Amino acid sequence: MARVLPPPTSTQQKQHTRTTSTEKKEIWPSLLRSVANARSIPSKRLLLLGGSPSSQSELVQQVLPSPGNGGVLANRFALGYGVRDIRADSDGEILARVGVWTLDRAEGEYVPLMRRAIGDGDGIVVILLDWSRPWGFVAELRRWIALLRRATDGLDQRDVLDENDGRWKRWRDDASPEADGDAVSVPLGPGEYDEPLGLPLVVVCQNTHEVEKLEKEQGYKEKDFDFVLQFLRTVLLKHGAGLVYTMPSQPGQMRQLLHCLLQVGEGMGERAGPTSRDAGLKHNVIDRDRVFVPPGWDSWGKIRVLREGFDIEGVSRAWGVDIDKAMDQEQHKNTDDEQTKQVSTESMYAQRISNPKRTNTAPPAIEVEYTSDQTFLAAQLERLEAFLAEDEAKKKDEQQRGTSATTRRQLDDGVVRPSMNDQIGPVQFNMGGIQYDADEALRRIKERTKAAAAPAQGTPDRPRSTRESTPFTPGSPPTFEPGKDIPVENLEAYFASLIKGGRSAANSPRAAMGSPRVGSARGSQEPGKDGR
Repeated sequence: MARVLPPPTSTQQKQHTRTTSTEKKEIWPSLLRSVANARSIPSKRLLLLGGSPSSQSELVQQVLPSPGNGGVLANRFALGYGVRDIRADSDGEILARVGVWTLDRAEGEYVPLMRRAIGDGDGIVVILLDWSRPWGFVAELRRWIALLRRATDGLDQRDVLDENDGRWKRWRDDASPEADGDAVSVPLGPGEYDEPLGLPLVVVCQNTHEVEKLEKEQGYKEKDFDFVLQFLRTVLLKHGAGLVYTMPSQPGQMRQLLHCLLQVGEGMGERAGPTSRDAGLKHNVIDRDRVFVPPGWDSWGKIRVLREGFDIEGVSRAWGVDIDKAMDQEQHKNTDDEQTKQVSTESMYAQRISNPKRTNTAPPAIEVEYTSDQTFLAAQLERLEAFLAEDEAKKKDEQQRGTSATTRRQLDDGVVRPSMNDQIGPVQFNMGGIQYDADEALRRIKERTKAAAAPAQGTPDRPRSTRESTPFTPGSPPTFEPGKDIPVENLEAYFASLIKGGRSAANSPRAAMGSPRVGSARGSQEPGKDGR
C-alpha cells in the first residue's frame, strides 16, 4: 500500500515561509552590490595611433597585460577596439577598465572615427614611432598631430579639454623643483605648451635596439642621436607631451606613466589619481635607449644642455607654422615657394637625418611633354653659335699673347704644331727590370746629332777640282793633308800600282800620313829586306 504523508502542520508552514523570504533578502543585496561595483569601476579611453597592428598589440600587452588569452585587440582594419582591465598588484582588484582604440593610418577620412574614440576627452593619446625608420619621425608626428587638432576642434566637451589643460599645468608644477609640497604656479617658458591639444599626449619610440644597427650600417654618430632627441623634445614641448623610448622586452616606465595619466591608483578615487612624484617617475635623457621625459618636466634650457649648436628657436617657430598650414589642406598643397620649404621642419630634419633608401615612388605620368623640332633645333643653334664665339675669342687671345715656347715648336717645314710632350705627355716604360725614359733618350740622340753636324756645317767643303788637279804618279806615294778625307780614286790607283810593281807597304798612304800603326809595320818588314 502506498504511504500517505500527513498534511504539514502550521509550524512547518511558517518555517518554509521564513526560509524563502531569507533567500530573497540575500539575493537582492548581492545583485545590488554587483551593480554598484560595476558602476564604481572607472572607465577610461586609450587612443593608440601609428605603428603597425603587431607593434600596437605588443605595447598594449606590455602596459595593460591581460591574464590568459583574454582581451583580444581587434586592430587589423581601420579603427580597432579592445578592452583591458587595470588591476591592483596586491589583490588583483580591478581599478579601471580601459577601452583601447587603435588607428595605424594618418588619413583625413578617419577624423570622425577619431572623435568617437576620443569621446568625452577623459582618455589619453599615444603616438607610436619606430627606430627602424628614424628619418620619418617628424613627418609622421606632424600628420598625427594635425589630425588630432582637427578632431579636437570639432568636440563639444570644451570644459573637459580645459580641465585637461589645467591638469597638465598641475603636473608641471608638481614636476618643478621649486614645488616642495606648497602650491606654487610656475610661469610658462618660451615655446612651452603654446599649441595645446586638450588631451594628454605621449610619444613612444619603439625598438631602440635598432640604434646599434644604425651605427654600424648607416654610420650614425652620438651627435645624430642627440639631434633626434633634441628635435623631438622641442616639438613635443609645444603640446605638453611626454617622450618614452622602449624595447620589446623593456617597456621602461610606460606602465607607471599610463596609470598616472589615466588617474588610476590603488585606494584612490576616479579623480584622485597619483602624481608623478607618487608614482616614482624619474626622467632620463642620458641613456639613449631608455629615454624618459614625463609631461611638464622639459624646458628649452634642459634641451640646450644636451648638446650645443641646436637651433631650438628655429625648430619651434617652424613647427608652429607647419601645424597651422597642415590644418588647411588646400593651403598646404598650394604652398610651393622656396621660403616655405626652407623653414619647414621636415626639411630641417632631413638635412641631418636623411632617408638612405629614398626613391621616386611616384607613378609614371600618362602624358609626356615634349619639345617641337623647330624649338629644339633653334636652341641647339644658339648653343653652337655660343661655342663658335668662344673658340674665336680663344684664338684671338692666343694670337695676341703669342705662342708659348714650352707648348709649341717650329718644325723644319715652317708649320707650327704642338710638341709631342703636349700631345702624349712623357713616355716611360720598363724593359728587363730597367726603367727606360724614352724622352731622355731622344733628347740625348738629338744633342749628339747636333754636335756631330756642327763641324760639317761650320767648315765649307773643298771643291772637287782641287783633288782632281793633283796628278798621281805610279810608284810614288800620294801626299795628303792631315785631317782631310782620303780620296777614293787615289787609293784605287795606289793599290793597283802595288800589285803591278810589287812594292812594299812602305809607300802606303797611311805611312805617308805618319800613322803609328803603319810605322810599326815598316819596322817589322825591314829585317825581312836585309835577309833577302
